Amino acid sequence: TLFYEFLRTRLSHHVKTILEINPFADEPYFRELPRQPYPWKVTLLSLPQHMINQQTLKEWGKTFDAIVFYQGLENLRDPKKELLLLQKYARPTTEWVFFAFNLASAPTLLRLLANQFDNISHYSTDFRMLKLFSQSSLEKLFEFLGIRFQFIPTRLPLGDVQNQLDQ
Repeated sequence: TLFYEFLRTRLSHHVKTILEINPFADEPYFRELPRQPYPWKVTLLSLPQHMINQQTLKEWGKTFDAIVFYQGLENLRDPKKELLLLQKYARPTTEWVFFAFNLASAPTLLRLLANQFDNISHYSTDFRMLKLFSQSSLEKLFEFLGIRFQFIPTRLPLGDVQNQLDQ
């Protein structure tokens, strides 16, 4: 629920509907996550075959106040093509939020250094990251799409990093 708490601090009060694109959307944890305390209606969309399911979006036939990617951008085969498709379901005022896998995080760096990083999530056997982005490559992608981009890095408190190092 930290994910939704972060959204609460970032999304405007006009947001009432969210399309959450999440490679884990079919997992019970995310499907059953209690979202009642939040002021939005969330529609979950998974990424079968590393693509956005166009048929599902057509069937829903609606636009969204916010489109949120939860660690999904890295999983798309052709991010530019998929984001262009999603723009059909956005309004001029739609807010876009992308949560990306942070390879520079201390736990990930420790796994890399220990040769234990396998590019697969323990939640799913089909969660390979197909493309990694830098801040610069994200800026170029969103500029091409006409989406305003603001990079907001997250930080681990030093205590959490120290616990990881102690292990």
